[in-house]
Amino acid sequence: MAATAAGSYSAKRKLVTTVGLLPMSVLALMPIAGYLLGGGLFHWFTVFWAAIGLQALDLIIGEETTNPTEQEEARYLANIWYRVSCWVYLPTQLCSLFFTYDLLAGTGYLVSPQTLATYEVIGLIISNAVAVGIGSTLSHELCHRESRFDRAVGVMVFGVVGMANFMIYHNFVHHKQVATKEDSGTARFGETFYQFTGRNIWGKWQASWRVEKEKLAQRGLGPVSIGNTMIWFTCAEVLWVSGLLALFGWIVVPLFLTQYLSSRVLLSVADYLEHYGLSRRKAANGEYERPRTIHSWDDGYAISSVVLGVVNRHSDHHANEGRPFQILRYSADAPRYPVGNLEMIIPVFIPRLWFKIVNPIVLKHYDTSDVVPYAMPGKLPAEYEQNAVIC
Repeated sequence: MAATAAGSYSAKRKLVTTVGLLPMSVLALMPIAGYLLGGGLFHWFTVFWAAIGLQALDLIIGEETTNPTEQEEARYLANIWYRVSCWVYLPTQLCSLFFTYDLLAGTGYLVSPQTLATYEVIGLIISNAVAVGIGSTLSHELCHRESRFDRAVGVMVFGVVGMANFMIYHNFVHHKQVATKEDSGTARFGETFYQFTGRNIWGKWQASWRVEKEKLAQRGLGPVSIGNTMIWFTCAEVLWVSGLLALFGWIVVPLFLTQYLSSRVLLSVADYLEHYGLSRRKAANGEYERPRTIHSWDDGYAISSVVLGVVNRHSDHHANEGRPFQILRYSADAPRYPVGNLEMIIPVFIPRLWFKIVNPIVLKHYDTSDVVPYAMPGKLPAEYEQNAVIC
């Protein structure tokens, strides 16, 4: 059983549960704010907050490692505001996207056509990718909900950036196979992010189609069927991009590809951070033990919780899949990086720095917990290889 801290009051956690995920909507509107502030370098406003501002706030405000009391949990779950704060993101995401496309295409639907300097164009393109992709963790939350409306909003937020298949892969594959060699979302010890991200993205796409094929086969149907959700998702995304092309012209191609690739890559970053080097034990009957808090990396930083939808408490999310995000619990036996997930994003892209910071922490977790090492060939110290999963 996970070693969780007793419930207690926390002003930082109250901030998270009171504000909900509204900061994601604020970040989504920052490309518009940059324009209203006068453009120029302000077109990089979103990039500044995503790459520097949020990390600085995370370090300043620090960790939040308390858990809600039973009374607080009941109050949080009864308050619909947290769900509403998730729904708000979709219209802000679309508003920001249409505004940025209109400004860059010069179509004049929302703002007068104007000439932009190259640095302004680049800033807007990157800012758009951040603004419309930051909602992935929020969508993650909604795609876990029992409400069909919540799941529909979650799929639409992902669909805007061409990732509607997330719900299928994540709910029906990742949560069953996490921390095993069968999961394309689990990174191996010694595997660089660049080695991981290709198989991660391709594996998710393949797994989503496989789930639908197997589901239909159980009903005696072939994969080309009206019941194949992946066909519906794919057609909807093609229609979405076609509509954008009709409205804004060929500039949509580089814009959409940028937001698609950046969202896919950032989701791979999250997977890499959350499951690096960890595997579950397999019993004699060939079945894996159920996920425990030792099988996922955790993050107890307050601002990370606001920006990442509390799913940074990832160990509890996998150990207790049905637990709503706003009451995910801090577990004392879960592995942690020296700083929050927001700050660990930069080392992910610098393999030598990543290995220098993280590998000693991973080895210590192997020594002090019941987790199974999961590694690439030749990357583990010899003393860990006997009980490891190496592939």
